[in-house]
Amino acid sequence: MNLDFEEIFINLEFLTILVIYDRKKELIERVKILNKEVEEETSNSFVKEIVIDVFYGRKELDLKMLNLSYLTDFQRKVLIKTKNIPRGKVSTYKKLSEKVGVREGARAVGNVMKFNPFPILIPCHRVIKSNREIGEYGGGKTLKRKLLIFEGVGFENKWKVLNEYVV
Repeated sequence: MNLDFEEIFINLEFLTILVIYDRKKELIERVKILNKEVEEETSNSFVKEIVIDVFYGRKELDLKMLNLSYLTDFQRKVLIKTKNIPRGKVSTYKKLSEKVGVREGARAVGNVMKFNPFPILIPCHRVIKSNREIGEYGGGKTLKRKLLIFEGVGFENKWKVLNEYVV
């Protein structure tokens, strides 16, 4: 790995993430959900503190911390709208596509979510299907459900969100 980049491993409540941080640009390049807990977390306390505060809802993420420069205009718009979904609420792929000005763009929004370079920080887990079922998630459907429950979202059944949580 390039010496300008630092790998930061962070154990959170019930998941572990890897943050790739560009020291030179002082930007988070990418976040990846890991399937295992790491023994030793990395010592970059600045980035670690930001991630933990965002995860626990103590602080809003400043988008200037993320390298969005390599994304298309559409991807950037979708991810910014996704970041603005309040904690404890969800939105649908269709509603997000309409918010960025694309009437029939639910599938395109789904693809942006699938390849979200900043999971957890940009909460793609808060985007669900129009029928209120949670849909798929890069970290697995069970993890998506855990994240939503952790943030206060209520469920009608195992995979379907109660209507009152949809914005």
